[in-house]
Amino acid sequence: ALKAAGFSDTDLANAGFTPQEISAAIPLTDAQIKAAGCDPDQLKKLLAAGVSAKQIKTLNGCSAQALKNAGYNAKSLLDAGYTPAELSAAGYTADQLQAAGLSPADILASGRVSDCSVDSLKKARAAGISALTIKQTLGCSAQALKDAGYSAKDLKDAGFTAAELKKLGFSAADLKNAGFSARELKDAGFSATDLKNAGFGAKDLKDAGFSAVDLQKAGFSAAQLKDAGYTAKELKDAGFSADDLRKAGFSAKQLKDAGFSAAQLKKAGFSPSELKDAGFTPEESQLAGLQDPNLKTATSTVGGIPTVSSQPSAQAKNVSSTQQLQAILNKQNQMMAEQKYQQRIQQKTSDMLAMANTSIQEWKKVSTQVYAAAPEEPKSKTGAEENMAAGALGATELQQGQMGASGMNNRQKMVIKTGDIVFAVMDTAVNSDEPGPILATIVSGKLKGSKLIGTFNLPGNSDKMVITFNTMSVPGISRTISVSAYAIDPNTARTALSSRTNHHYLTRYGSLFASSFLEGFGNAFQSANTTVTIGGTGGGNNITVQNGVGRSTLENAVIGLATVGKSWGQQVQQLFNKPTTVEVYSGTGMGILFTQDVSLT
Repeated sequence: ALKAAGFSDTDLANAGFTPQEISAAIPLTDAQIKAAGCDPDQLKKLLAAGVSAKQIKTLNGCSAQALKNAGYNAKSLLDAGYTPAELSAAGYTADQLQAAGLSPADILASGRVSDCSVDSLKKARAAGISALTIKQTLGCSAQALKDAGYSAKDLKDAGFTAAELKKLGFSAADLKNAGFSARELKDAGFSATDLKNAGFGAKDLKDAGFSAVDLQKAGFSAAQLKDAGYTAKELKDAGFSADDLRKAGFSAKQLKDAGFSAAQLKKAGFSPSELKDAGFTPEESQLAGLQDPNLKTATSTVGGIPTVSSQPSAQAKNVSSTQQLQAILNKQNQMMAEQKYQQRIQQKTSDMLAMANTSIQEWKKVSTQVYAAAPEEPKSKTGAEENMAAGALGATELQQGQMGASGMNNRQKMVIKTGDIVFAVMDTAVNSDEPGPILATIVSGKLKGSKLIGTFNLPGNSDKMVITFNTMSVPGISRTISVSAYAIDPNTARTALSSRTNHHYLTRYGSLFASSFLEGFGNAFQSANTTVTIGGTGGGNNITVQNGVGRSTLENAVIGLATVGKSWGQQVQQLFNKPTTVEVYSGTGMGILFTQDVSLT
C-alpha cells in the first residue's frame, strides 16, 4: 500500500522494511514468472517476491522437489494441487505433512508403494480407470500417463496444466482439442502463430491477450483483426497501411482519428468529399497529395496586398489542428493513467479483502485434539511391605500344599484399565459385503506390537460400520487373551469408521426406472390400438370400431416390451433392497477403546 501511494524504495528502507519486503510490494507479471523457469535460484527469488507455488505450477509446471528446494513449505504445495504422494517423494517428513493439514490416514496412504510403470498404467487404462483416479491414488506423473496412452484431454481432466502438457510434447492443436482456452495456451508459452495454426480465430487470440502486432505477425489480415474488435489505431500501430484498413472496411473518419493524414487517405483511394466528411478542411481535402513545387506554381503572381494569399491561413489552421490534437492526446493519456492507478488500488483492495476473509474462515476452524495417557506404573513396595506380603502369601500357599515362591509367580499384573485408549493400524481391509475376521496391530503403549482380532457390525441404513475386538495376541505370551474393545475414528472421535461408502443408487433406481419405462412404453403402444363396440338403441345394429389391425412387426415387438419390463421389474425388486456397502482400507489409523480391564499373568 505504501509503495502504491508513491513512497520510494529509500523511504521504505528508512521506515524499517527489508529489501525482500520492498521487492514483494511490486507484483511480478506472468512473463517474469515464466522466464524464471524451474531454476532453484530463480525460484528462491520468486518466493521472496511473494509468488505462490500455485502460480509457478500453473505457468512453469515445476515439480514438487524443485519448489521444496526453493523453500516452499508443504502447505503451499498442497494448495497448489500437488498430491500427498508427490510431497512425500519430494522429501517432506510426516510431521511437516501433518502440520500442513493432512490426516494420519492420508500420510499412511502417501507412504504406500505405488506402481507407475507404463505396463501397469496401460492395463489400468484398458480397464477404464481414468487418469484423474490414478493421479489421486498413485500420484503418477504426466509423462508416465502419456506414455501409457492417455490423451491430452484425459491429462487435463486429471488436473495437469497446459504448461506441463506442453513440456511433454503435446501440440497447441492437441491441447485445444483437450479443452484448453487460448489464454491458458498463451500462458503455457505458445505463440500467436502456434495458436492460429491450431485453429483459434483472431477474436480468441485477442481475448487471450495478444496484441494486434502479434496477430499481424501470425498472418491475420486487417479485415480479420477488425472483426475481432481491434481499433484502427491499433491496426495502424501494428503496421497496416491506410489502403489495407480501407479495404478492411474502416471509414475515412476512423482512419483520421487513428492518425492517418489527408495525403495518406487520398493515396489509399478516398475521394475529396469523403475526406471532407471525415473532418478534414476543404484546403486539406483539395490539396491532399500535392507537393510543394506544385503549390508554388499555383500561387498568384499578381502584385497586391500580401494578405490576400490563402497559404498562410491554411498553415495556421494546420498548426492549430495539430496543437488541439496533441492536447487531446495528452488529456487521454492522463485519463488512462488515472484509470490504471484506480484499477491498481481496487485490485489491491480486493486482494486484501480476500486475504481477510480467508483468515477469518481459517480462524473459525477448530482442530480436534486428543490426549492419550498410559496407566501409571505401580509404586515399588518397601522391604518391610514385601516381607509381610511374602509371609502372608507363603502362609496361604502352604495351606494349599504349594510353595510361597510359586504363588509369587502366579500373581497377575494389570496392564490396561477400562476406558484406556491406545492407537492401532488396520492390517486387513474390511468390506461389509464380505463378512470376515478383522486384524489390527497396536502401535502405541505397553501393548505395542500386539494383534487384535474382531468383527464388524453395520446398522441398517448406516454410512459407517462399528468394529469390535474380542481377542488379543500379545508377543511373549503363550496364549491369547479375551478383551472387549471398540475402534474409534481419530478424526471424529466416534466409534464408527468408513473409508468409502457406496449406496448403490445407480443399481437401485437406474434399473427400476428402466424396467418401469419399458413396461409403460409397451402398454402405451398396446392401449393405443383397441377395439371398441358401441351398442345400438331401439333395436339398432351394433357398431364396431377396430384399431390396430394393421400393426407392423416393430409395433408388435414394442408391445412385447411391456411383458419384458414387468418381468424385469420383479427381478429388480431384489436389487432395490441391496444394503449399503461400507469399506475400511488396510492401513487406516484408529484408536482402540477398552471397555474391560486387561491383565497379564
